[in-house]
Amino acid sequence: MNFVAGDHGKLEGTTLYKNYLSGTAINSAEGYKEPKAVADEGYAFDKWVVKDVENKDGIVTAELGTYKVTGNTAVYAEFAEDKNGNGKPDYKEENYNVNFVAEANGTLAGTTLYNSVLADTKISEIKDYVMPIPQANANYAFDKWIVKDVKHPEGIEIKDPGSYVVTGNTVFYAYFAEDNHGTDPENPDKPDNIPDKYQTEVTFRAVNGSVSFEKTYVTLYDEKGEYSENGTGRLAANQIPATTANNGYHFVNWTPDTPNEDMIISREGAAFTANHAINTYSAVVRFINEDTDEELAPSATLNDIEHGSILYGTEHRIDITGHVFTIADTEIIERNGVVVNVYYAADTKGGVDDPDTTPDGIPDKYQVRFEYTAGTNGSVSGTTIEYVTRPGNSTTASVRPQALVATAANTGYSFVSWTANGNVYSNTDALRNTYFAEDTVFTAGFAVIAAPVLPTPVTPIPPAVTPQTPGTPVPAAPAAPGTTPAATPVIGPVLPTPTPTPTPGPTVDVENPDQPQGGETTDVPDNPTPKAGSEDSWALINLLCAGGTVLLGLILLLSKLKKEEDEEDDKTSAMANKDDEQSERYKRRKWLRLASTITAIVSVIAFFLTEDITLPMILMDKWTLLMAAFLIVQIIFVLFGRKWKELDENDNSTETAHS
Repeated sequence: MNFVAGDHGKLEGTTLYKNYLSGTAINSAEGYKEPKAVADEGYAFDKWVVKDVENKDGIVTAELGTYKVTGNTAVYAEFAEDKNGNGKPDYKEENYNVNFVAEANGTLAGTTLYNSVLADTKISEIKDYVMPIPQANANYAFDKWIVKDVKHPEGIEIKDPGSYVVTGNTVFYAYFAEDNHGTDPENPDKPDNIPDKYQTEVTFRAVNGSVSFEKTYVTLYDEKGEYSENGTGRLAANQIPATTANNGYHFVNWTPDTPNEDMIISREGAAFTANHAINTYSAVVRFINEDTDEELAPSATLNDIEHGSILYGTEHRIDITGHVFTIADTEIIERNGVVVNVYYAADTKGGVDDPDTTPDGIPDKYQVRFEYTAGTNGSVSGTTIEYVTRPGNSTTASVRPQALVATAANTGYSFVSWTANGNVYSNTDALRNTYFAEDTVFTAGFAVIAAPVLPTPVTPIPPAVTPQTPGTPVPAAPAAPGTTPAATPVIGPVLPTPTPTPTPGPTVDVENPDQPQGGETTDVPDNPTPKAGSEDSWALINLLCAGGTVLLGLILLLSKLKKEEDEEDDKTSAMANKDDEQSERYKRRKWLRLASTITAIVSVIAFFLTEDITLPMILMDKWTLLMAAFLIVQIIFVLFGRKWKELDENDNSTETAHS
């Protein structure tokens, strides 16, 4: 961009500026300063004429610095006669130009230049005058008009250019400012054609709750009602949000103040907080007999329980004579009057000192009482009264007595058996191995020991014997005809009369004493012989893996047997020729066969240790991965065998070729 002085004058200052970007103003160049046009004597500077691609014939501009460069540009300073020496061209006396210029971030729609405007003319009275309409770019809004002329070279703000009176060449500048938000609380980030600098932000937040919107913007005005950066604004009714407390909370107040309609907001803006407090409730704890629903003690009222708190009845249980705690309710407190029940059951028996009158901390309904008494002619010692607790807090399950007692018979008597409810038990072990569902009294029976009847001893009378002459045998005297020799009498022992056999009670299986007896017997089939997997089935995949492992091992082994003779020859040849490499190949094949055989054997053993094919078949079980691992290892051995075979054949081919 070049400044050129026309006839009758010159230019002082920089006249050449380079590297403009298309569309930028002349005054945007770095260090730009408009050259001073100095007229010759009798002349005065008239105007700047710009010539460029778009204005080849030249265009006059009243404000050179704002002209937009669109190509190489020449600015000519033209001078005209000034005979009176007042610095004004004579032909312009009392005729001026009025120009409208859009600053950055906007444009002007309409006529922007009015020529030959007479001095002291009101802008609105210019012929065909229509004020240009400022059009802001996106996220910008029209801000203000600034007018510059001889009287106001620095420019002054004017609200209505039409009211301005021309006293010289005049330029009106349209300024634009950012506009990224607006006063609509439902959409505060939507522009409202009011520059943001004239608005301030008001925020809202909630503690333990929420607000219907979190921010809005208030427009600031001065005392005259004009936009003002340092003015004040007022909250509108629709700019105050509604508050909602969280579940279990209630609204308390706004801080630091309560926002209301027409509240004055300063330049600094404002921030309001809606405070919510947690609700508190009361609850009732009742102490109940779980079997009768009887209330065993006065209920307790708990106050100031925060919303959402968990009330554990176990934490509020109390001691109640003759009863023991069993269970309690647990409630989440979200309202008033929640009832939490703490349950108890009767406990007056089972204690150590006197089991029938002292508690033991276990509900009586869960226990079975066993008493051991003696019939006539004997006694019972030990724990003669015992309480046994049923399993699983059951009131019907059967239990076995401990029978920690001993029997002692009176002199001349002996223990016979225990009896209860018409059943007979041979000893305490039989009691311990029998299940009972109800309280039971066992009675020890005793019987007289019958003395044995001994036979009267008989002394035999020896027969008369005639002395014999020495050396002469004496035959035995023959029996008299028709008589039988008397035999020595034999007297057997007299046995006591047997006592009546008592009715047998429930039998006890010696092999399985824990099995309840006395009722119908149900045959239960034996479980299968347990294997390592403890499964009631066997896996087909495991069998296939084991079979595959063995099959591959056989293939590898048999394929090598065909070469045994060759391998022996190779070995002999290698040893004779001291061929270390050939000997190493021989050893490698031997080890491979050995490893493959071991893998096959181990897989078969593992299968039979972990599976029972007499059981139902399934697809896989927990041993499938192990069996698959054996198969994979065997596959690797086969692949290595094939690879080494190819290498050996290649080596043999090479040796044959060399030979």
